[in-house]
Amino acid sequence: MRQHIALVSICLIVVVLLAIVLDESTIAPDQSPIHENRPLQWLLPGFLREASGLAVYDEQYLLTHNDEKGDIYRLTIADKSVEKLISIGTPTLNKDFEGIAIDGDTIYLATSTGKIFQVQSSGINILRQRLEPKIYDTGLKGICEIEGLFLLDGNLLLPCKTALTDDHQEQLVVFSYDLATGITSEHLTIALAQLPGIKKTQLTAIHVSAENYYIISMNRLFVIDRDSKNIRIFNLPKKYHTQPEGIAVLQDGSIVIVEDSSEGRSRLTHYPGLHALKEVTRSGPS
Repeated sequence: MRQHIALVSICLIVVVLLAIVLDESTIAPDQSPIHENRPLQWLLPGFLREASGLAVYDEQYLLTHNDEKGDIYRLTIADKSVEKLISIGTPTLNKDFEGIAIDGDTIYLATSTGKIFQVQSSGINILRQRLEPKIYDTGLKGICEIEGLFLLDGNLLLPCKTALTDDHQEQLVVFSYDLATGITSEHLTIALAQLPGIKKTQLTAIHVSAENYYIISMNRLFVIDRDSKNIRIFNLPKKYHTQPEGIAVLQDGSIVIVEDSSEGRSRLTHYPGLHALKEVTRSGPS
């Protein structure tokens, strides 16, 4: 009898230990680690229900913002923490903010009508700053609905989500606003005929590296060589992406995308690189 009880006790201990081991090694679907081609995904807090833009501050931090309110948040890549960095205006501005760009501690937000709000941060480690903006008007209201923003060589790049005039129909268009002169011009224009299989574009995000433009249109990622203008088109799987609205490419080549998700909360997706995405097609300049 004593031997039977001892055997049962040993079995129970083994079961408990196995349960502990399995519990510690279990990873929720949205927290799966990056390996091979599978991306890491995680939901953002409820106060970031409509995260729109994304920008790289450095290799530790990303910045994002709410769609309808002038709040800017710091995302720590290592521990996935989210903290409010800046509120723009007193009281906080309510605008249709659709993109964010960074130049050191100078931060820019763009609205869908092409207004630019510039603030000067006191640093990435000083949370809950309240700052008054300097405002620029790109003159793009009535020409294009803007979504996305990136700073390149003193120029703010503004992707055209929806063309509002006949001049930019059937085109992928990115405008440029020169901060020094206040002049707005077309920076990148590609006819739809050069995008095989693409009947319509709806640009929502842009990032620029030394070699490439990375532009999101619905569930496609266009990677465009800055010199040759050769175009590669990658699929953004719908099982991972509901509404991609921001992109950032880190120094190691990994790609982070922010979006509104079907769960009603914003979500980040972190790919190890372009190799983790399926290339749909490619083309060169006509």
